[in-house]
Amino acid sequence: MDKEIEIRTYPVGPIDENCYLVWNRRTKEGFVIDPGDEQEHIWDAIKNSGMKVMAILNTHAHGDHIGAIEYIREKTGAPFMISEDEAPYLFDATKNLSAFMEFGARTTAKPDRLLKDGSTIKCDGVILEAIATPGHSPGGMCYLGDGVLFSGDTLFRGSVGRTDFPSADTNLLKKSVHDKLLPLPDDTLVLPGHGPETTIGEERATNPFFV
Repeated sequence: MDKEIEIRTYPVGPIDENCYLVWNRRTKEGFVIDPGDEQEHIWDAIKNSGMKVMAILNTHAHGDHIGAIEYIREKTGAPFMISEDEAPYLFDATKNLSAFMEFGARTTAKPDRLLKDGSTIKCDGVILEAIATPGHSPGGMCYLGDGVLFSGDTLFRGSVGRTDFPSADTNLLKKSVHDKLLPLPDDTLVLPGHGPETTIGEERATNPFFV
């Protein structure tokens, strides 16, 4: 990872969904990834970091990942971006699972940009590539930059995202990980939507879903 890049993790909400702040120390520009809950806590972290938020990126639209989008966009003025295949789920309580979660949230935050597989999101000093990884959700997306993968709920340490939800697909999730993520270099740092970090090499060697 580039020494100029700073990444901080903030577990938020009842099931510790990982919200990430990533920015360039020199330019101060960067992104917020998956602001799911505890909007004031995230906003305080942004202010304390001194970063300038250039975009809000979501890996998917499940209720535990979307609760603070509107607040953070209002505070920062930053555009909100998500996969074009996931955007319709933002506003549907059944599809984004908020109807089944006591802690889940819907949002009225209409995306400012719809992302496709291979889309690039840039600011001064940080570049991320969008990688479509459907399975946990139809439009699930990871973000890769400078040897770091923000994997959302697609890949966890020793596990993968749940597929017992409506619109989830076990075989498609495994294919996404096998075809898109496991070919990445061993030392690629994986920062998931829940739980501790890992590496691609560790998951390729030990993840029971792929060994």
